Amino acid sequence: MNAYPVYSLTQNIPLLVTIGLPTNSSKDGDDTSKWTLDADLKDQATLLRSDLPVLGGEQVAEFSRYITAGDVSGPVPSGQQTWHGRASSQRYRFRIRTTGRTYYFPPRRARLPENYEAPDPQSVVLHSPFSPLSPSCSLYPDGIIDGDWIQKHQEIVPSVFLCFYTLTTDSTTATLQDNKIKADISAFRTAVQQSGYRSRVAVGVFVPSTTDADAQERLENIRKGSGTDTKHFFAIPVATAAGAPVDELHRVAENMLTNVYTVAMDYYRELGRHTRKKRGRGSAPQPSVPPTSGTSQTLSLAGWHIRYDVKAAVLAEFRQETDAALRLLDQAYETLMGPEVLAETIPHWSPRWNEARLLADTLAIRSLRCLLMAGQYSAAVRRWTMYRDRLRNLLDARGRGTANYGWQAWEARWAVVMADLIQRVGVPELDPRNGGKDIYLLPERSMIAERLAPWEFLHHRGYWYRIAARHTAARRSLAHAIPEDDRRPPDFSPASQIAHRAFSYDDYMCPPPHQEYPLVGQGPAVSHSAAIVSYLETARGEFARRNQVREAAEVALECGREYVTTRKWKAAVDVLAPLWTSKATTSWSSWFDVREELAWTLRAAASELDHDQQRNDLLVAIDWELLNAQYTRRANWSYDVSKTVAGSADEEGGASAPVPIKLPKGTPAPSFLSTAFVFKAGEGKAGETAQAQITIRSNAHAQSPPIVLDELHLHFNGSIKPIVLRHSADSKVVPSKDRIAHSVVQLEEEEDTSGEDKTADDDDDEKRVLGLHGAADLALHPQSTLVFEVAIPLRTPGDARAVSADLVYRCASYSLQLTFPLASHIVDNGRGRNRGPTWLLPRASARVAVPRDDSQAIHILPRPPKLDIRLLRAPAVPSSAVQYYTNEAIDLALQLVNGEDADASVKLDVIMEGGSDEAGGNESTSPGFTLLVAGDEIDTAPPQTAPAAVTATTPSSAAPTAPTAVLRSVPLGHIKSGTSVAISLRIPPAMSPMDLDLTLRAVYHLVSDPATPITQQLAFKLSLSNPFEANYDLLPRLHPAPWPSLFDHEGIVPADVGDDAIAVTNGVSHGLTQAWALITRYASFATEDLRVIDLDLVVKPVSSVSVKHIRSDTKSIGEAGSEKGTPKDSDGSLSIIKPQTMEESRFDLVVQKASLDDRDPVQLDVSFVITWQRLVSPSGEERTETADTSNITTNTTTLPVPQLSIFGSEPRVLASVAYSPSSAPVPSIVLTLAIENVSNHFLTFGLTMEPSADFAFSGAKMTTLHVLPMSRRAATYRLVPLVRGAWIRPGLVVRDKYFQKVLRILPTEGMKMDKDGILIWVPPEADEDEEKESEEGEEDAEKAAE
Repeated sequence: MNAYPVYSLTQNIPLLVTIGLPTNSSKDGDDTSKWTLDADLKDQATLLRSDLPVLGGEQVAEFSRYITAGDVSGPVPSGQQTWHGRASSQRYRFRIRTTGRTYYFPPRRARLPENYEAPDPQSVVLHSPFSPLSPSCSLYPDGIIDGDWIQKHQEIVPSVFLCFYTLTTDSTTATLQDNKIKADISAFRTAVQQSGYRSRVAVGVFVPSTTDADAQERLENIRKGSGTDTKHFFAIPVATAAGAPVDELHRVAENMLTNVYTVAMDYYRELGRHTRKKRGRGSAPQPSVPPTSGTSQTLSLAGWHIRYDVKAAVLAEFRQETDAALRLLDQAYETLMGPEVLAETIPHWSPRWNEARLLADTLAIRSLRCLLMAGQYSAAVRRWTMYRDRLRNLLDARGRGTANYGWQAWEARWAVVMADLIQRVGVPELDPRNGGKDIYLLPERSMIAERLAPWEFLHHRGYWYRIAARHTAARRSLAHAIPEDDRRPPDFSPASQIAHRAFSYDDYMCPPPHQEYPLVGQGPAVSHSAAIVSYLETARGEFARRNQVREAAEVALECGREYVTTRKWKAAVDVLAPLWTSKATTSWSSWFDVREELAWTLRAAASELDHDQQRNDLLVAIDWELLNAQYTRRANWSYDVSKTVAGSADEEGGASAPVPIKLPKGTPAPSFLSTAFVFKAGEGKAGETAQAQITIRSNAHAQSPPIVLDELHLHFNGSIKPIVLRHSADSKVVPSKDRIAHSVVQLEEEEDTSGEDKTADDDDDEKRVLGLHGAADLALHPQSTLVFEVAIPLRTPGDARAVSADLVYRCASYSLQLTFPLASHIVDNGRGRNRGPTWLLPRASARVAVPRDDSQAIHILPRPPKLDIRLLRAPAVPSSAVQYYTNEAIDLALQLVNGEDADASVKLDVIMEGGSDEAGGNESTSPGFTLLVAGDEIDTAPPQTAPAAVTATTPSSAAPTAPTAVLRSVPLGHIKSGTSVAISLRIPPAMSPMDLDLTLRAVYHLVSDPATPITQQLAFKLSLSNPFEANYDLLPRLHPAPWPSLFDHEGIVPADVGDDAIAVTNGVSHGLTQAWALITRYASFATEDLRVIDLDLVVKPVSSVSVKHIRSDTKSIGEAGSEKGTPKDSDGSLSIIKPQTMEESRFDLVVQKASLDDRDPVQLDVSFVITWQRLVSPSGEERTETADTSNITTNTTTLPVPQLSIFGSEPRVLASVAYSPSSAPVPSIVLTLAIENVSNHFLTFGLTMEPSADFAFSGAKMTTLHVLPMSRRAATYRLVPLVRGAWIRPGLVVRDKYFQKVLRILPTEGMKMDKDGILIWVPPEADEDEEKESEEGEEDAEKAAE
């Protein structure tokens, strides 16, 4: 849009002029010294002056900088400012100019011509100097409107004058200075009103913070004295201190400009009403001076309607009313293109014709801008097309037609206008900087129902710039078709030729023919190529930003053509070389015409580069590519690739060595060559050979010389080594009639004889094979095929695949290596057939189909191993399928037996995977192992740890891994054929259950074939489980010893208790003593009988606490829960526990604190220890009861006991019973209640005994017990049971008198408790016991008989 006049396409923003602020000279157009109109108008301008000085100070300068930073307009199109519509989030938008204290207003009326004498001076009406009614205007007498009127309102005549003053802080001169401000405001407003313009005057007064308290009164006095409206008067408080914050100053400026914006809108609204009023007149106004030259025609009424509509539209844009502006612009355009103006009134040879066309373009562009800012994108594109088609029809009917370079120039400019509008309006969906990468936009909702053509969608800028490039190319073609007579300057052409030229060529906004394409030596011509390249480069960038790779490549090819046309070789190579290697062009393998054009264009540019800029790599790549017979053959071109690069001589004058050429990165392989590879069979075994074929086909031009390859390299994925075929003309070749040369190549292994990479672990007889090599005739003739049949030795099992082939070419001047992907077969393009994988035979056209899609791959099976790994019966276990337990050491005996026909060199890998959590931690631990060979310890794998589970700090993608203990490549030496080697794995005892996966892998090779590794593997699982599980009950007991007394400072003398009781120690501890019974029930989870050697408790020591324990008698509880006897040794230390049975053991605990002052609860950490053995001797024989057990390994299992809480802070009530002798005349039961007070408080308890029908009792039915602190007191009841062989329930209640809390009574030996209280067992009479025993004996006899 730079070709259009300045200000004709400006987005109109309200103009604000500041008076009194310092001039910001850094902004163009802000200083009054830079007059933007004609100099004659400046001489007639009205000077507006303020007598007060320009304000200064840091705060004033900051205020001026802040408000001028919002300047969003200016002389456009220029810069990178974005046009915004009314929907913008800004509260105000101003074009701001700072002018000091003076300002020039343009004259309101134009002067009459100097030589004009009016017949009646009173009848002469003067008009604006911008009106076509004034002779001094360029539009006089019949012009419509130009950019000067828009410039006047955008840059000269402001909507608001904002005058700034400051209050003085000197109280002595305050009144004088205030009066000067009032007088200056009044004088300035009067001058503005007398100028004839309707600009508003607003006032801003800076109020320093040091001003006296009556500042508000002074401001009101100034406002009223100057006659300023409250809406136009603003007080601006400023801080006088240095470095004061400016946030408040900025806020005041924002509020002031927001209010001034409302005043500006009123100004432009008033101008709009005045314009509509003038349009409503029914006649055209008369000019100040009647025209006397030319046609003496004045502007018609239709022309005045257009002028007023344009004015109203511009004023609507000032008010940011886009809809109103669009309606008025369309109305003006329709009138302009109608029959009353452009279509029939203005002739095409008149200067006014081009002015009208310029106005039509301006109106159309402004309409398009309104539509784009309103978001009506498809409507804008349709309107763009409609404007173009309507103008074409007009030019064909009334103008000079469209078959000339002028129309193509306009078409290119019209496309660029659309691209510039998209950029300046800022369509976010098409702006890559804002994340918009759409190629085009779908129509808006209002146009969805219409059937739109694809070109009616709004495309990105690259689309429009490409259109401009095409029209510019058409312009160049039409310009070059201009006859020489029309290309001569007017001074050298006859008048008839000039007249013919004026009617034949359209020079609207473009040069005439003699400047468009002048004769040689007649001056510079228009650089069409530069314009085309500029458009194409911009379009390519837009396509590339949106990943339109092929479009960008096509545009780059067009750009390269232009560079070659203008002989800019370096620029052409820079553009086309990346295109040659890009993915966009390599995918055009079937578009030979496009790739051929790219190749010839790029070669033409690369061959013309200077010597220091030569690109031999490009020349070689292009020449090899052009050998393809699919490309058009050039008669005068030599297709000899050996002559692409000129050879050079060395210092002695001889031929130099070939220069290695490396093709540019990404260059595809030459398309005339194709390679294929096929395995005859899909499977093979290690140690054998696999038959394979390599096929190379040339589709070069038939007249081109043969290509003799120096080497052929084949690369594989997997265990197959690379294959190298070297050229040998003496190789035997079997030719055929269909130009297929078949040869069988013998491959030999290439060994590594340097020994540099050989490690210490490698055997001396093991050789390293680097690859396979052979000799073959690699001369490739045009339109021929080479087939090489090879037998590839297979060594290592696994999957292998042929990946690529490297063709090495050497000539006298250069060497080249080409890499080709290997296909499964070659497509016969010449015959139009596309067969599947085939195996070619030496006979003509003989081939065998390979029934595999993936014919390039082979699965190599391992050589069947004959080295066995056997797991022998483990020591101390009855069978190989045995259950292993924790806390026992495991020895696994294995044997390696060599069943091969030759000696084997063996290396052993032992891998142990698995583990278990220890103590619930976040790590899993593997126990490790030790490897023994023939009884000698060889190596040890230490225990390993690994994360057991995913924790909060573990990444979600990280899965838990099992710990792995590994021994790798343990050399076992040579094992002779038919012999064996004994090995053993020793696993230390594991503390917790786990599952272990053991893998033994023997990697060996025969001494007779060291290149083929063989693998034998044995994997098995070990499951380690706990042999025992236990549960526990802690029951209270009444200790017979008295408690220490607070009144006995010397200590307590131990009481004389029975021999079977447990006494307290000899006075070392003086604290409280409690007795408990720990009942342990342990069950066997083993799969076999185990011998329990010993049971014990391990108590972790606690400070200031003495703990003693002894083991009592045990019982066995069977699976059904019935009690039965268990065989034990005479000393009770040995017993056999069967699987799924439960044993019970009791431990009596006596706990005593060291001091009475220690009243804290005690937590005991106890472990239950079981010592056990298997019932198997080391030789595997079963052990009898009397056999020696010294050779059997003793294992110890430690089971944790839940923490035991002792010495609570609450009082405890214990109940105990004593039975009278059986000889007593009246059997009775003595019930004793002991209340223990462990606190420091005196406690009172109430005891209540309820009568019962099951027994009679003697004792207090209701009584009270007082218990001293740190003491124990007992109450006794004698019970006479009335029933036998049953449980009786005493109705005994113990209540705390103070808290009224019922205490629970804890039973001891011979008692039990349920939810209702304690129960006491009453034994049956003696005769009843005998009868019951006899009944049980009879039942057992009956069962035995059955």
